[in-house]
Order: sequence, then C-alpha cells, then structure tokens
Amino acid sequence: MPFIVPIDITTAETDFPPEDAIPVLNLPDKEARDSWIPRLIRAKRPFAIASIDAISLEDIPRLAETCKRRKLPVAILNTLRLIPVFARLQEVVVSGCLGTIDAVQVQIPSTIASVLCADLALWLVPTASPKDISMAEDNRIAVAVSGSNGTAAAMLDKTVLTASLAIHIGDTQRKITVPPITSALMAERDILVNTLPAAHRWPLIMHVNDAAKAIAMAEVYAANGKK
Repeated sequence: MPFIVPIDITTAETDFPPEDAIPVLNLPDKEARDSWIPRLIRAKRPFAIASIDAISLEDIPRLAETCKRRKLPVAILNTLRLIPVFARLQEVVVSGCLGTIDAVQVQIPSTIASVLCADLALWLVPTASPKDISMAEDNRIAVAVSGSNGTAAAMLDKTVLTASLAIHIGDTQRKITVPPITSALMAERDILVNTLPAAHRWPLIMHVNDAAKAIAMAEVYAANGKK
C-alpha cells in the first residue's frame, strides 16, 4: 500500500522519493519548485502539493495543462472540500434529496484565498459562477445550496470552533451534528494513503485541473471589484 512522504525541500539535491511513495511537496522556494515539479512529471510520478500557498497561482494553469496531456494526477491539499461539515453537505447534495439544484452561495473570511471559495462552490455545484461567492466580515465560512425540493446550509465558525448543518425539505427541518474541524489535511492525506484502487483517490481531492477552473472563477470575481 502506498504511503505519504512529505517532502520539505529547499534545494534540488534532496533525495528522490521511493517508488512506493506519494510525494507531498511543500515548496515555498520557487527555485526548488521549478526543479522538483518537472522531475516528478518526467518520472510520471503522481504527487500532491501541500497547499494552494505552496505554489504560485500563475503556475497552476500551465501545470494543469501538462498533467492533462500526460494523464498524470496531481493534487493540491489543505482545501475546504473535506472539512467535515462541507464534506457532509456534499453528500447531501449528491444524494438528490434537495432535488434539482438551483443555486449555491459560498461566503468565506477575507483571510481565506478566494480560489478555495471558488473550488468549494464548483465542487458542490459544477455550474456555480463568480456571483455565487463572497467575502464575510467575520471568521465564519457559510455555504447554502438550494434545490427544487429544499435547501441545505452549512456553517463553520473558525473563531469559536462550532459547525452546523441544517436541511430544510418542505415542512421538515433536520439538523446534523458535525465536528468543528477546521482543516481537511488529515482527511486528504488519509485518502492519498488508503483509497484503492489509486484512480479512485484523485477525484475526492482538489486536482490541479480543478484548481485552474477555480482560479479562473476567482479572477472574474476579483475583476468585478471584489476582494
């Protein structure tokens, strides 16, 4: 079974990871990044990038195009997707109980990159648009999905560590208890390690192709005068 090897490198001389490892690159240094990523691509090695902050946003579309052409899975970790309250919301959306999805609204604090907000919206509702994301004044992340049968709303308050998920269908209201975990990193790493066959692990976490779409959406959002 594959295992995670976090690679914290500052030079190109770090030992190449073994064949049965999935490298997780944490490369704040651009020179090291520009050295390691091509090496892994040439070796046809799937890998993950530790966070959206560990790579320049302008590099992602080009990396996504390269990975698509070479059919190489590359993920970006530490997103909003698998934070438990939003992962549970996605399960509700996929279940079909809300009916035909009409709209999604994602609101996040200004301290969180708008590209992560865009990715969460697109993950929940692939037809989401820039008008569906916004910045909050407080430290809460709030998501609402509306469908022909009802609505579901999720909220995570990162200050007081509370999370909630409420589902309204007709006259029925249901509240689901969700742990107030503020990071998806452990869940993402667990997927990389334990999800088999390997092809099944990548759709669960943010692929660089997803990141490229989210960046394009966030750029339109910013061009419309948003922060």
